[in-house]
Amino acid sequence: MALNSWEKAIQLDPEWLDSRLARASLLERDQRLQEAAQEWRLVIQWLKNRGFFTDRPNAELQRIEKKINNN
Repeated sequence: MALNSWEKAIQLDPEWLDSRLARASLLERDQRLQEAAQEWRLVIQWLKNRGFFTDRPNAELQRIEKKINNN
């Protein structure tokens, strides 16, 4: 239910970063790790394009990729 709401928010405004962050977290919670990793990649690209630091998103992506590789 919550994931559907965030996905609708992304459809309405793909540039709204909060919706992407929430979606990444919910996908991970649902063990949809490949999709969560992809969402983090989109967040990282969004931040890079605007000159922001990507330390935390990169750490999140690495953590999820580690989970993927351990499965």
